[in-house]
Amino acid sequence: MVKVDVNWTPTRLRSLLSQDATYGIVKAGTFVQNGVPMIRGGDIKGGRIGRDMPLVSESKSEEYKRTVLKRGDVLIALVGYPGESAVVPHDLEGANISRAVGLLRPGKGLLPEFLCCYLNSSIGRSEFLKPSAGSAQIVVNLRDLNNLSVPLPRDIDEQKAVAEALSDADALIESLESVITKKNWILDGATESLLSGHIRLPGFRSSWSAKTIGDFYDFKNGLNKEKRFFGFGTPIINYVDVFSKPFVTPSEIAGCVSLTYAERENFSARNGDVFFTRTSETVDEIGLSGVLLGDLPDAVFSGFLLRARQKTDEILPLFAAYLFRSPAVRRQIISKASYTTRALTNGRALSAVKIDIPPRDEQAAIASTISDMGRELTELNAQLRKVKLLKEGMRHALLTEGVRLV
Repeated sequence: MVKVDVNWTPTRLRSLLSQDATYGIVKAGTFVQNGVPMIRGGDIKGGRIGRDMPLVSESKSEEYKRTVLKRGDVLIALVGYPGESAVVPHDLEGANISRAVGLLRPGKGLLPEFLCCYLNSSIGRSEFLKPSAGSAQIVVNLRDLNNLSVPLPRDIDEQKAVAEALSDADALIESLESVITKKNWILDGATESLLSGHIRLPGFRSSWSAKTIGDFYDFKNGLNKEKRFFGFGTPIINYVDVFSKPFVTPSEIAGCVSLTYAERENFSARNGDVFFTRTSETVDEIGLSGVLLGDLPDAVFSGFLLRARQKTDEILPLFAAYLFRSPAVRRQIISKASYTTRALTNGRALSAVKIDIPPRDEQAAIASTISDMGRELTELNAQLRKVKLLKEGMRHALLTEGVRLV
């Protein structure tokens, strides 16, 4: 890639198409078991077209024969994921589209893959969604789409080079996403098997103890204060600090509250404490746990949480972090929940949850194994984010004409 001063030619999209941009079937009627696939707006995402689509009758498709697809057509979601675009592959030739999808049929001077790259870029998307700015619902308008100005390299080989460079980046992203998906499956399976004792790590044969959470922990409801006391003072662990992950990290606590000395003592948060979400809109969101790993001086916890503090040191905090998020424990917590206007749990219900506890040395080995697998996934996700940022930077550089492929 080299940087040059030669500009691409801004060209009206309609002049690059062999026909006006158009949408598909307005009223599909009754779907059939054997018929013509109909692509909907929500089927187009991430530059790809999903395959889980309904079938319409051949007569209905014939009624809209202007949108019967050819290989190399470009589809754009008009609603659903507005602006998402994809090139029609060979296996979808003969399919049709719904009212929520626009059909763009490139002429000889426009490479479909280049057009798709432009439409899916932040630059292209901001241009064709601009007329919808401020609307309650973003909808791509075909008239505006036909009038869209596309910065176009006249040389078809340069269009191809740009599309291939971005396609290579997409292939790397897809590969990383596939690896992450597989490793997530492996981690989930290994975690459940290790925490249930169905799989034992080498060298461990001692029996596990069948107990309840209440055998090891005492529970306490959190602090409730008026809104005017928040925003300054002592760190406070909130619902959001616990909801999404098994660990409460001191450096990530952002909330704070003004307290009396008695409140600080009564609602203290210590290293190794476990915090459970107490109330939420659905039962799936209650009883989610996070273990405080590290010191957070003078910290307290909010009334949307329950604190579980160990009576003894029989359960290692890192092991507890994984155990209380395990499927077997989660199923019990959900089954014991109550529901009125909101889903609720309490210390009595959580104390009754049954758990199987190995000796401390096996707890440490299990927690270490799960942590190592999780660390690998964290690194892969960080790599994926980096590649996506690099791709976006490359796409911006290529499609804004500052960098050329020659």
